[in-house]
Amino acid sequence: MNKLVLLGGILLLAACSKQPTAVPEIKGEHYSGQMINIVGDHFQLSTMPKIKMRLWGAMTCQKNQKAYAAYGLLEWPCGTVAATLFKSKFNNKLVTCYPKQKMNRSKYFVQCFADGKDIAVELIKSGWAIAYRPYHKVQEPMYLKHENEARSQNKGVWGSGFQWPHTYRKFGNKHVKTAPIKTPY
Repeated sequence: MNKLVLLGGILLLAACSKQPTAVPEIKGEHYSGQMINIVGDHFQLSTMPKIKMRLWGAMTCQKNQKAYAAYGLLEWPCGTVAATLFKSKFNNKLVTCYPKQKMNRSKYFVQCFADGKDIAVELIKSGWAIAYRPYHKVQEPMYLKHENEARSQNKGVWGSGFQWPHTYRKFGNKHVKTAPIKTPY
């Protein structure tokens, strides 16, 4: 009997002890909050600080990534510039995000809107993001039109030579310093 009481006490104690908090799942149609902790195309919402989000359909230069202008004579930090511009435009701004795809247990692709405008479209139109192409397939085909317009006008990174962000993540800043790279897709 004493062993049974002891076992019951241990189980009760274990059940009452503080368990580590799990990262909540995104469930529902949409979420609103202020964009915080913006790093490239990743961010969090003030209302859901434990969930990491990534813009659906867009990709910016990576944090330490460089681009090259004037046929390689001028190196500039495209990742820092893109992140700074993204932050200046959207940090602490009220946005509404719609979950599109789960990346892993605590990160989601989301399509977000501010002032009725798709944030990814705004970044792509300005040339500070490119249409995201996982496995050589465009995630959001309608974004290609905006990318092509920005590219034809040499806006943002399109005025320089740069490595595709996913290639940079894989190989680092080993880029041939030339005119803007044309997409193989």
